[in-house]
Amino acid sequence: MDIYSYLTISLKWYNIFNWVKTLLNTFVTITNQNYYECFITRFRCITSGEVGKSNDHGKLCNYHQSTRIATMSNIANEIYQAIVKHTAWKKRLHLIVETGKKGENISAENSELGKWLKVNAATLNSHPHYLAVLELQEKLHIEAQKAVALALRGKLEEARAAIEYGSEFEHLSQTLVHNIITWHDAVTGKTAAPH
Repeated sequence: MDIYSYLTISLKWYNIFNWVKTLLNTFVTITNQNYYECFITRFRCITSGEVGKSNDHGKLCNYHQSTRIATMSNIANEIYQAIVKHTAWKKRLHLIVETGKKGENISAENSELGKWLKVNAATLNSHPHYLAVLELQEKLHIEAQKAVALALRGKLEEARAAIEYGSEFEHLSQTLVHNIITWHDAVTGKTAAPH
């Protein structure tokens, strides 16, 4: 493994660690302690079937107050999963390019990230970052398909060059990840939504 690959993997794990830490702190940073307690209360109430009854702190389990937080958390988690899905897809792409053997269909519509973006379009379209992420994802797959076509024709060196650091593919991939992170930060309240 070369130093670039090692640093890339290390950076990805560092970013994943920070995302998990951010997700765990989301409730406290974007809402007050009452909402955080309410979310925990809702979770306990739903799992015990006690919605509408008093919890162990003497507070009424309030479904509506905690729904807002749960929705934000779900969207933030789904956006985080988008990064994970993209990283897994990229690893499969590299395997195809390295071996020159046809693997799965790597089209935009067949990738897990692409499916998530399309299936949830009605909900996600309300977020200002959605269209930019969708467009970048589609452009990225066009570049990936070019690299796979080269690899399948036996032009492995050209295929590797098409997805290595400094290539259009890698630029699009980094921009896509940056946009997804910006989207996540906007949902969790770290940054303002784009104008």
